[in-house]
Amino acid sequence: MAYAYIESNVLTSCACKSKSSEGKVYTGVMNRAQQALYLEKNFFAKSFNELSQIQNLGFTRETKYYRYSVQAPESAVFHYAVPRRKILEKQESLKIKSYVGAVFIISDPEHKSKTQTKAIICQFDTSGAILPQPTLENNLPICPKGTSSL
Repeated sequence: MAYAYIESNVLTSCACKSKSSEGKVYTGVMNRAQQALYLEKNFFAKSFNELSQIQNLGFTRETKYYRYSVQAPESAVFHYAVPRRKILEKQESLKIKSYVGAVFIISDPEHKSKTQTKAIICQFDTSGAILPQPTLENNLPICPKGTSSL
């Protein structure tokens, strides 16, 4: 809980320099909030609302520029920052990117009976793209084709 409070204060005092930086920053916040939740309670929140209630993210599911969502299949969680349709229809859409973050549960290499998390944020090369999920290869998160790791 203390983590989320500190993080939300950083967000509210931070003025993002560009529209895309909001998506990147907030995706990172969701990744770190899920890692903290897993460390403290040994589970991932399954939705944006659940994550926001537990960790007090400090931002809403929809902002002026982005819509945020969470998907939580077994052993991983994915966070999406997708430009809102109104933004995509404007000329400025060329500058605003989509992001997907992921947190994976992996076996701790030193203590096989324990787990740890690994996270990644991927920026899509084109705006408004369909968002494929990062994958885990040899316990390392990998961004999908058409994206760049941040």
